Amino acid sequence: MDSFEFNKVAGAVLGTALGVMVLSIASDALFASHEPEKPGMHVEVADAGGGEAGAPAAEVTPIRSVDRIQVGSGGRGPITEAIQKEYMGIAEGRLPDRYGWRTMVPAGEPASA
Repeated sequence: MDSFEFNKVAGAVLGTALGVMVLSIASDALFASHEPEKPGMHVEVADAGGGEAGAPAAEVTPIRSVDRIQVGSGGRGPITEAIQKEYMGIAEGRLPDRYGWRTMVPAGEPASA
């Protein structure tokens, strides 16, 4: 290969490398992500309501707002309410456990650690 052919190939390779580097630097400048002042979003959870004193915490909890923007009516909707009732019914033994979530421990036997 003569020097003219070599110069064409080397110029193409170096030009491509230079173009990739310039585009990389430009994209970093254009699409730079900045660290937020506080990590995460502010999420306010609606009161599940209907719980009794010894009941477990509401595992299915509606979201009231995200970043102080109200979601829906700001409370529990009909779908969340139905899911909560179904879950709590299974957890408290009022409804049959169709999913195999509960493990019955016979009375009088100590729990194993």
